[in-house]
Amino acid sequence: MNVSALDAQPWLGALPVEKSAQFSRQTGYVRGGPFHSQNPEAAYLHTPGLKIVAPATVRDAKGLIKAAIRDDDPVLYFEHKYLYRRIKDDLPDDEEILTPIGKANVAREGKHLTIVTYSAMVHKALEAAVREKGIRVAIDVHAKEPAMPSGDFVDALVGLPGVYGTHHIGASTEQAQQAIAVETVRIIETYVRTGRVPNVVNLSRKTPATHVLVTRHQDRPGVLAHIFECLRAAGINVEETENIIFADAEAAVARISIMGEPPADVVAAIKTGNPHVLDVHVVAVA
Repeated sequence: MNVSALDAQPWLGALPVEKSAQFSRQTGYVRGGPFHSQNPEAAYLHTPGLKIVAPATVRDAKGLIKAAIRDDDPVLYFEHKYLYRRIKDDLPDDEEILTPIGKANVAREGKHLTIVTYSAMVHKALEAAVREKGIRVAIDVHAKEPAMPSGDFVDALVGLPGVYGTHHIGASTEQAQQAIAVETVRIIETYVRTGRVPNVVNLSRKTPATHVLVTRHQDRPGVLAHIFECLRAAGINVEETENIIFADAEAAVARISIMGEPPADVVAAIKTGNPHVLDVHVVAVA
């Protein structure tokens, strides 16, 4: 190791060596006993001429392997056993993934504190940030996803506050993409056809309306505009509206959820101000 590290020093520039990358494993934190709980990279960090790499992600694992092999200087490549079967990702086959050696990756930007770490501890640092700083995280690929069409899914990361996970069960990435595309088209078509948005998640669970104004009227232009104008003039806000048209498009019933009980004169103005309004009554919301 010492010879390889110093091989290029007497020359004016890098001297390619035959074994450019050597591999080892980090085993700290896994509680594996005296021979399986070590991080040996510290012994080599102060050796001039050596480069040390220790990936934290699947993408960097591939990118650093390729960078280490192509580097003219000797490179020690460390993989942490804690990441085995915990960190997974799908990488495209047609993309050139090459992680530059010596350039730091900013996992998360901040303002008050900088944590400099590598390998498995990158994930521990991010977990601490999620847990203590209230960061919200969305994760689509998990390390412990069931490989069969059905199965239990348990992941400690998803149990953290503010972490939302959507796991796959027995589905490939291509299948997931197709399913998402089909559902997206369905949502858009439903909205165009009906004006309703399926699966909407931010609707108010309980309307703040205090009363419902129910009108029976003929299906004619201007009837609803007349009702809304009367409510506007009285300073009454409309929360929700449903207008149901009966067969032959002659009669209709409008249910208008409003804030506050309309005075009697407003109800009378709605009923008598348009000849197509047949009946009006107000129902208090329980």
